[in-house]
Amino acid sequence: MKSWLLRTVMIVSVITFGLGMSGCSSDDGVDSNLFGTWTLDRFVLRECNDASLEETEEQECTAARCTRLVINEDGTYTQITTFGGQDSESSGTWEVRGVQIRLEDSNNNSEVLEFTVTATQLTMTRDQLICLQDIIYTK
Repeated sequence: MKSWLLRTVMIVSVITFGLGMSGCSSDDGVDSNLFGTWTLDRFVLRECNDASLEETEEQECTAARCTRLVINEDGTYTQITTFGGQDSESSGTWEVRGVQIRLEDSNNNSEVLEFTVTATQLTMTRDQLICLQDIIYTK
């Protein structure tokens, strides 16, 4: 009787642990606003060591030139860049950890950026050593 009870407790513990671990994926708690198609709107250089370097560069999306970022719920992304009317695509995976997003392309190059997201704006911030660069996308 004692070994049956001990075995039952161990089985229940293993099942409970397994169920608990299955709910611990990296996208738990990710704001659903992140998913979808984003269009590059502008780059902003700020907090530069030399204030004369600070600027905003608008990125108008036209048939000749545009950058779009598609972030999928399955942890993948595709960046579509149009230049001279021709599209090129790159893809990879993403992972959110708190206020940071890690992007890894299909060549295993990765970058970790701080980010914020609302229903209409995605801002990723890159530390360029002499400035912070905000990469701002809109929906």
